[in-house]
Amino acid sequence: MNREWESDLAEMIMAENAKKIDWDEFKDYKKTLKTDKDNFGILLDFIRSYYNLSNVYEMFNMLKADELAKMMLDKRGIDEAAKLESYLYRKING
Repeated sequence: MNREWESDLAEMIMAENAKKIDWDEFKDYKKTLKTDKDNFGILLDFIRSYYNLSNVYEMFNMLKADELAKMMLDKRGIDEAAKLESYLYRKING
């Protein structure tokens, strides 16, 4: 089998199995905050707390599977889990 095809298939399966972002819950979560963070930062905090996710690969697959979240990733040039991990590290360590 072609390795690129295998990789694409694996990504499609992970994306289908990824949890879906509940945008209504996100909006409610955002209303409770008194912060000037950008929506992407708030979304990452929401995913970690609401879905109890700390695995960057699961977070990345969840974001990549959602059209709006994918646009947020693209805007920041995040196209792989390692880049999301780097983004989170920079966010935490300022």
